[in-house]
Amino acid sequence: MNLYLVGMMGAGKSTVGRLLAERLGWPFLDLDSLIEAEAGMAVPALFSSEGEAAFRDREAELIARIAGGWAPEGAATHQPVVVATGGGAVLREVNRERMRVTGLVIWLEADPERLVERTVAEGVERRPLLAGTDPGSRLTELLARRAPLYGQAAHRQIPTDGRSPAVVVEEILSILATRALSAGGGH
Repeated sequence: MNLYLVGMMGAGKSTVGRLLAERLGWPFLDLDSLIEAEAGMAVPALFSSEGEAAFRDREAELIARIAGGWAPEGAATHQPVVVATGGGAVLREVNRERMRVTGLVIWLEADPERLVERTVAEGVERRPLLAGTDPGSRLTELLARRAPLYGQAAHRQIPTDGRSPAVVVEEILSILATRALSAGGGH
C-alpha cells in the first residue's frame, strides 16, 4: 500500500513526505521532480513548451506506473512508497481513483493565506499556475476549484496550519497504525 500526499502547492507535501518516508523506511517519490528528471527540464519550462495538458498527461502516466508497482532505481518493485503529488494531480478522475485503490491518500490542507506565504517564500517563478500580477488571488481560485477533488481523493484530511512537519508526520503514522490494526483484526 502506497501513501499519497495530496494538497495545494505550499501545503508541505514534499517536506512531510520526505520525513514520513524516512520514518517508515520507504522510498520517497516527488512527482514533479520525477517528471522534471524524465523530461529533462523544469516544470515551468514544461508548461511553457508543452502546455499544462501535456504536463498532466505525464503526471497521469507516472501515477499509473507507481500504482502498478513501479519503483525508482534502487527500490524494490511493489515496495510501498511515499508519494508527494503535484497540486493538480487530483484534477483527473483516473488519478484520484488509482491513488485511492492502491494506497492511503492524505490531504494536507492549509489556509489560503498560509499557502500564499509559503509559495511566495519558495519563489512564485517555480509555480507556473501562479504567474501574473496577483498570485494570492490565483492560488485562492485554484484552491476553491480543487478542494472538492482533494476531498474525493483523500481517505483522510490533515490540517497543517500552525503545526510542524514532525507533528503532521506523527498524525499520519498514527493513521497508518490504526489502519494496520483494523486490517489485522485489531487484537
